[in-house]
Amino acid sequence: MLKSGWRVFLSCVLLVVVTGCGGSGSGGAGADSSAGSLALVVDKIVAASGTDTVSATVTLTSLNSQPVNGVTVNVDMIYNGTVIATYSGNTNTAGVVAIPVPVGLVPADRTVYLQAKSSGITSSSSVAIAVKAPVLTVTLANASVTDVAGVTFTGAGIKFADFNGNGIANTAITFTYTSNSGSPGTLSHLGTPLAVGNSFTVTTDSTGYATIALDGVINAMPPSGSSDSTTFNYTVSVVYGTYTYTKQGSVSVTVTSS
Repeated sequence: MLKSGWRVFLSCVLLVVVTGCGGSGSGGAGADSSAGSLALVVDKIVAASGTDTVSATVTLTSLNSQPVNGVTVNVDMIYNGTVIATYSGNTNTAGVVAIPVPVGLVPADRTVYLQAKSSGITSSSSVAIAVKAPVLTVTLANASVTDVAGVTFTGAGIKFADFNGNGIANTAITFTYTSNSGSPGTLSHLGTPLAVGNSFTVTTDSTGYATIALDGVINAMPPSGSSDSTTFNYTVSVVYGTYTYTKQGSVSVTVTSS
């Protein structure tokens, strides 16, 4: 009778031990946001500053690979080791959150990094984003003429656009005549000669384009049967946001005397 009682007692102990191990009745640990992993995916790795938005999709799973719902996730934008902006969102029932990350203006091309973080969880791997500054493009072609001293530069203009080519409208662009090289020459805007150091301003239209009216002449015709050239050097600049963007260039006129 005593042995039979011990058998019953030991059976009860074993039953308690077996049913008490493993946590949940399903045998899994369940989704636990205090220990899991973050995965970060972006929709683009090259972005136009001032206009583009990067969509950062973050997936949060528990250690047993279950989605974790309702957890706040931050995406940090990092430049030179410093967090310069943070954007947040909450995971859905699939453990996923899509967080829009606006790309602000930069003074020049740079690389930033995005990284997902959440309290108590190891941060995701960082993803590099190449951020591109706005672009100034000058259309001003060299010219060659015969038996005349100069030329009107046809089709001359300046475009200001983001890196994707989208024009930036209603923006004042300054053209500065910086120097003259080669044979002496005269550069004129709207028929008025410019001295070295003179500037004029044009404004971009709805496509980000501004026409510039320029004439270039060589001051002295070359001898018969020979050619000579004059080169006009310039800088174009635009103040946009808190930054100034510049581009340097030159245009030449070659004159031949028959």
